[in-house]
Amino acid sequence: EYVGEVMSSKAAMARFAQAGSSQMSYLMQLPGGYVLDSSRKGNLGKFLNHSCAPNCQTVGVAVADQSGSSHEPLTKLSIAQYTTRHIAHGEELCWNYSCVTESEKEYRAAICLCSSTTCKGAFLDYAGSSAFTVSLFLFPFQWQLE
Repeated sequence: EYVGEVMSSKAAMARFAQAGSSQMSYLMQLPGGYVLDSSRKGNLGKFLNHSCAPNCQTVGVAVADQSGSSHEPLTKLSIAQYTTRHIAHGEELCWNYSCVTESEKEYRAAICLCSSTTCKGAFLDYAGSSAFTVSLFLFPFQWQLE
């Protein structure tokens, strides 16, 4: 499970800027302009590295919590991490970060070190200057936190 603090993208970027470039980034973009920040309240899931040939994937799941009232069970939203194949003893768990950037400079700086035979050379995907914005417009998503 990938856990952390849910906050607005603006708050997450302010926190990241305050921490400086020496701090690792454990931010996961969520739908609706939210970010999951695992830097302060994360678990071991935040340490899984990127690979262009991953053996894990992340899946958003809703889990019914039976400890709530007997009238209606509570629902917990979770980002689960599952293996996609058998994992050998001592093998590193890794996943594809699936990050997209519109900045060519950022893309060129995102050098991938996974060393898989299918390595793309970068852990970011380059979408050009407006492709990502267009896809958000075409496929809007509403998600509300309470």
